[in-house]
Amino acid sequence: MSVHARKGATFPLSRLSKGLSHLAVALLSHGVATGLALGFRLAGITESSVVLLYLLSVVIVSVMTDRVFGIAASVVAVVLFNFLFTEPRFTFVVSDPQYLVTFPVLLTVAVISSELMARIRRQAHEAERRELLTKELYESSRSLLGARGQEAVVRAAVDHLAGLTGRAVLCVIDDGSATLRTFATDESDDHERLVTPVRQMLERADTGPAVVVEAGKKSFLLAPVGAQGSIRAVIAVGTERENLPVEANESIRAVAVQLALALDREEMSRREQNARVEIERERLRSNLLQSISHDLRSPLAAIVGSATTLVSEETLVAETRHELARSIRDDARWLTGLVENLLSLTRAEERAVRFRGSVEVLDDVLASALNRVERVHEAHQVNVDVGEPPVLVRIDGGLIEQLVVNLLENVIQHTPSGTSVRLAIDRDGDEAVLIVEDDGPGLSETALCHAFERFYTERLIPDSRRGMGLGLAICKSIAEAHAGTISVSNLLDGGARFEVRLPIEPTDVSSDRLVAGS
Repeated sequence: MSVHARKGATFPLSRLSKGLSHLAVALLSHGVATGLALGFRLAGITESSVVLLYLLSVVIVSVMTDRVFGIAASVVAVVLFNFLFTEPRFTFVVSDPQYLVTFPVLLTVAVISSELMARIRRQAHEAERRELLTKELYESSRSLLGARGQEAVVRAAVDHLAGLTGRAVLCVIDDGSATLRTFATDESDDHERLVTPVRQMLERADTGPAVVVEAGKKSFLLAPVGAQGSIRAVIAVGTERENLPVEANESIRAVAVQLALALDREEMSRREQNARVEIERERLRSNLLQSISHDLRSPLAAIVGSATTLVSEETLVAETRHELARSIRDDARWLTGLVENLLSLTRAEERAVRFRGSVEVLDDVLASALNRVERVHEAHQVNVDVGEPPVLVRIDGGLIEQLVVNLLENVIQHTPSGTSVRLAIDRDGDEAVLIVEDDGPGLSETALCHAFERFYTERLIPDSRRGMGLGLAICKSIAEAHAGTISVSNLLDGGARFEVRLPIEPTDVSSDRLVAGS
C-alpha cells in the first residue's frame, strides 16, 4: 500500500451551475441599469446620474457574486457607458477629452467597490465558518466530557466526526496492548488495509501533518491524535478519492485535539484510580498486619507454652497431657483457618478480575466443607438438606468450600453448644441458593448492617475465641467473584439465616465437564 498526499482539485457540476447563476445576475443587473439609464437620457437627466446607476449595478453584482464577476462588471459598465451614452454614440470613439478622466475614474471606483464588497463577503463567510467551527468544538467537547472510559470517549469522537463530515470514520487507538483497538462507523474489508499505514503513523516521533492513503477501492485521510507526548490514536476519514472541503479538514483537526485532551484526561483518571487503589490496598494491608500480629501472638504463645510443658514435665497425669494436646490442636486449627482465609481473600480478589472456574456439583462441595469442620458436630446438631436433582454451578471449588467453612465457623463462634445448624441447597429460578441457619440468639441490628465488612467483630458467646472480622468479609468477596450475592437475616423463631446465591449452570452441560468434589 502506498502512502502519499493527494494533490489537485476537481470541478464538480455545482461549480458550473454557480458560475452560470452569477453570470445571470450580472447580465440582469447591467440590463436593468442600462434600461433605466436610457430612460434617464430621454428624460434629459445628466450623464452623472447614469454613472451612478452603473456604480450601483457594479455594487449589486459584487454583493451577489464573487470577486471575478465584480471586476468584470466594472469593465463592462465602462464599456456600456462609452458605447451608449457618450458622443458619438454607438461607437468606442471618445470625442470629448473630459471622458478620458471619467472612464478611468469610473473604472477605478467600480473596481474598488467590487473589491471592498468581495472582502466584506469573505469576512462574513469566514465569521460564519468560525462560528460553525466554534459550535462544533463545543458540541465535541460536551460529548467527550460526558463520556466515561476510553472506549466511550473514542466512540463519541467517531460518531460526532461522522456527523460533521458525512463520511465514514475510523479510529485506531494504541492502548499499550499487543493489538490495536478499532472503532468504526461501518464495517468494511478496506479497514484491514489501513493497518500498515496506521502503524507507521503511530510509530512517528511527532504528530506531523495528516496524509491520504489508498485502501483498496477507497482512500482515507489519516490524522494523528497526540496524547501524553506521543501519538496514541489515528483518525481515518473516507475521502471518496477527492479533496475534503476546508470545513471538513478543520473539523477533523478540532476533533483530533479534543480527543487527545479526552484521552489525556482518561489516562490521568486511570492513574489516579490506580493510586487510590494502591493507597487503599496499603491501608488494608497495614490494618491486616496489625490485626494478624496481635492475633498470632496469643495462639503461638499458647502452643509454645503447652508444648514446653509436655516436653519438660514428664510427671503430668494423662488428663492434663490430653488437655494440653487438645489446646495445641485447637490453636493450630485456628491458625490454619486464619492462613486459609487470608489465602482465600487473595484468590477471591484475583478471581473477581478474571474468573474461569469449572462446573461442579454443589452437594459435593458442601460435603467436603463439612468434613473439614469436624468440630461443628461435637457441640451442634447438623441437619443437611441438599434436595434433588443435584445442582450444577460454575465455581472455584476451593473458594466455595472455604465460604461454607467460614459460615460454619461463624456458627460455632456465635452460638451456644447444643444448638442446631441447618445446611440446605435450594433452587430459585436460575439461581442456586446455599442456606446456613442456626437457632442461636441471632444478630443485633448493628451486626446485620456491618456483618460483611472487613475487621468487624461482635462476640456473642463469652468463651469463644476473638475473631479478626475477616470470615464473613471473605465470604462476600468469594460470592461476588462468582457473580453471586450473600445476605444475612434473623429468623422469626430466633437464630440467623445466611443465603448465598450463585448462577446455575445450564443443564445441557456435557458430563465430561463435571468435576466431582474439590
